[in-house]
Order: sequence, then C-alpha cells, then structure tokens
Amino acid sequence: MIRTLDGDCLIGEIGLDGIKYTHGDAFVGISLGERDFWGKGYGTDAMRVLLRFAFTELNLRRVSLDVFEYNPRAVRSYEKVGFVVEGACAACSSAKASVGIWFSWAFYGKNGSGCKRDVF
Repeated sequence: MIRTLDGDCLIGEIGLDGIKYTHGDAFVGISLGERDFWGKGYGTDAMRVLLRFAFTELNLRRVSLDVFEYNPRAVRSYEKVGFVVEGACAACSSAKASVGIWFSWAFYGKNGSGCKRDVF
C-alpha cells in the first residue's frame, strides 16, 4: 500500500511479484489510483523504498518492470530511481487490441549489485 505521511490517505499500491530467490530477481508493479497525487513524487518515493527493501533485505540482484511508453510520468520516475530500458515492443497486444488499438511497451531493469546507495 502507498499512503501519504500527512493524513495516512491510501493513494495506491506497490509490490514485488514473481520473486525467484535462486536467481535473485523479481518483477515490480505500482499503481497510483488517486489522480490528485500524480506528479508529486509519491510513486518515485515508494519505488525507492521498495528497491531498498528488495536489494538490502531480500538480497535480490535484479528487479524488472514494463511500462506503456505513452506514460511519460512513469518512465521519468523509473529512470529517476535507476531503471534502464532493456527492450521495447512496438506492437504488443493489450486489452484494447481487439478493437484495433495497439500500445508500445518498454521493458526496464535495475541491477542491485554495485548500485549507488543514494539512488534508492
């Protein structure tokens, strides 16, 4: 859960999925549902906290995510905490593909080994 410090308001969720301890990797997902809180750094802050936990407490070596390229706020946030583009898919299907709408995806990854601790 992502909550504001001021007022303890629930504004979104974040979590790790598909954790593979033998490989030291996981997939991260995040969602901020309250538009009033978009663009104010809540997602970036939550991602930094989660990455610190993933790399220092769970001893993961890598965390991955994917994002719609039409979401520049999310892309900026991910790059700000150290994710780098590892690939893209220009014509990936989505829930709207059945009506002829296609979206581009970008695939991001972040390695924990050798990372600067001040990044997250």
